[in-house]
Amino acid sequence: MIKLVVFIVLVAAAFQSISFYVESLWFASLGFESVYWYQLKAKSTAFLAFFVATSIILWVMFRLVTPSSRGPRRTLMEFNGQPVYMPGLDTVRWLARPVALLLAAFLGLGFSSQWMTFALYFNRAGGDSFSDPIFGKPLSFYFFTLPVLDTIGGWVMALALIVMIPAMLLTIADDSARFRGISIGISFLLAAIAFQTYLSRYALLFENHGLFSGVNYVADKIIAPGLVMTSVALLLGSGLALFNVAVPRIRHLVIAFAIPALTYAIAGIALPAYITTFIVRPNELVRETPYIKNNIHFTRDAYDLNKVEEIPFEPRLSTAVFDQNKHSSTIENVRLWDWRALQDTLRQIQEIRTYYDFPDVDVDRYTLDGNPVEMMIAARELSLN
Repeated sequence: MIKLVVFIVLVAAAFQSISFYVESLWFASLGFESVYWYQLKAKSTAFLAFFVATSIILWVMFRLVTPSSRGPRRTLMEFNGQPVYMPGLDTVRWLARPVALLLAAFLGLGFSSQWMTFALYFNRAGGDSFSDPIFGKPLSFYFFTLPVLDTIGGWVMALALIVMIPAMLLTIADDSARFRGISIGISFLLAAIAFQTYLSRYALLFENHGLFSGVNYVADKIIAPGLVMTSVALLLGSGLALFNVAVPRIRHLVIAFAIPALTYAIAGIALPAYITTFIVRPNELVRETPYIKNNIHFTRDAYDLNKVEEIPFEPRLSTAVFDQNKHSSTIENVRLWDWRALQDTLRQIQEIRTYYDFPDVDVDRYTLDGNPVEMMIAARELSLN
């Protein structure tokens, strides 16, 4: 069986090497051979890094969630009157290493596609002169560092979810576990969620609001601190779940989930809704003015509008008289109506309840009395919605 697997791997590697060689020839013919080899090197490095880190972490976590001694074996099912038992601890320990290597290979292949994110980070340029007024981070952080942290956060979350599977199965399979494996798995999962929750604060800068884009009053004063508090609560829950390994109690795990859930419900949902309704809306312009100024200021900087030179325009004075009769054909053909305004008007007075719609207004031209005249036409149609 091992020889067959080795043979299949060698054949696949041979075909892949041919593909590499052909692609390198194509890039070389275009004068970009170095680009191809850089991309291949970056992908290989990312795969190797994620593969090694994943295999080590999963192997260690699999061993940690596995109980040290065997308890009474539980019956999985009965087949022809014979009980089928859950796999023993020896079998689980033997499977820990190959399963960790297999999952590490899959995760390594998946995250190696993010090589561009890491390449941009390692080749970033320094010397930023701009920092956002909310978190005080430079532009390079959002362009290069934050995508790397998001990728690592997704990777850690994937590891935590993978560890939870054997943790739950071993808790069910062996009485000696006594919440040991599930406590370690929950601790790892809550720590991973805490990391992603902390990073989610920076996404507030990219949200769109009715007046402007970016962080508003509620996001700055309530939501961002609330996310930090939720992250701390998640870490406390993670520590409590880890403490449950030494003092196993089901209530410890319930509290470990309840603390961050209650913190987020108050600081992330209830309090922002209250502040928005009773503090911001009655005096919205005053509350949002500093954030609107930030939006305008950084928009001008982004488009170099702060370097625009204002020059007063002096109208040219002339004694020439405009001859209206000379340009009568042009004046008479000037379109005074706007098709968008006409469409809104037609929808208000001609739709007849909600059964009809005017999906479009077209500008057409007709010849009347020998002169071209523009006309706007619209068809009233049944609304399919």
